[in-house]
Amino acid sequence: MKPIDIGLLERAIRKIKSIMRKQSVNKLTIQRQYLPEIFDDNLLEIFEGLPVLNPSVKKFFIAKGIDIKRTTKEIKFKKYATENLEDLLNKLYQSIPELKAATIVSAEGLPIASILPKGINEERMAAMNAVLLSLGKTAIKEMKKGEFEQLYIKGKDGYLLVLQAGPDAVLTVSTTKDVRLGLIFLETQRVFKKLYWDLSEDENLFEDK
Repeated sequence: MKPIDIGLLERAIRKIKSIMRKQSVNKLTIQRQYLPEIFDDNLLEIFEGLPVLNPSVKKFFIAKGIDIKRTTKEIKFKKYATENLEDLLNKLYQSIPELKAATIVSAEGLPIASILPKGINEERMAAMNAVLLSLGKTAIKEMKKGEFEQLYIKGKDGYLLVLQAGPDAVLTVSTTKDVRLGLIFLETQRVFKKLYWDLSEDENLFEDK
């Protein structure tokens, strides 16, 4: 699978939102044959003879409040009410003074949203977090410890906590050594539940109410 250009992806999301805003609609249907006129080739692939969005693209649209559904000849977009993921991380950051970094990344290691100190490479952190999740899940499975819940890492100067957030995303937070562990576990679990809802598919999202 070809790597996703984050800049192109963000422009694509803004473009779809702009079209919805101009047309004053929450649903938008695009014939698959016309996708190349809106999306860069980096975000597309061919399926059954027609272009479709790369599977990795969907979770980024969901993170921005837009779900995607593919039919035989169309791609359907629908805007739904959700708290912006960057706002969610900001609230977590404000509620825990000892929190120094927080990231949401795809299972493939692509950044979705983050709050990072200056000098930290977002894409590199995203890739490492995805690897940590994968290794943690593999170790839990091999040792027959049930379903993976979280990965907890302690260093001399602080802690790193990694949680699966939805079927295809990872939430990671970094704290100082002075953090109250009970508080960080409580707050990250709250965010985890919100993320798991937002980043999971809703099969009935496009049904008319």
